[in-house]
Amino acid sequence: QVLNGTGGIEGAAEMMANRLTRLGYEIYAINTGLTIDSTTVYWTTDPGKEAAISLAAHFGWDVGVAPPSLSQEVDIAVVVGPDESG
Repeated sequence: QVLNGTGGIEGAAEMMANRLTRLGYEIYAINTGLTIDSTTVYWTTDPGKEAAISLAAHFGWDVGVAPPSLSQEVDIAVVVGPDESG
């Protein structure tokens, strides 16, 4: 799942979804999410934790366990912040 957390920068989630698809990730949904300061990868499952940590380390993003407000139906959620909106 990819969420636009930029606070209003149009197309940020779609651009990130395209980027992640090219890397081999399957995107379940693209939505607007909570506003954050920097791109963060959240996990909801044990396999998702490994993938989230790896992806975050590769790009230098923040990482952590998903808050209850995010979908528990996906392994990871990438919330795009203003730092990756371009």
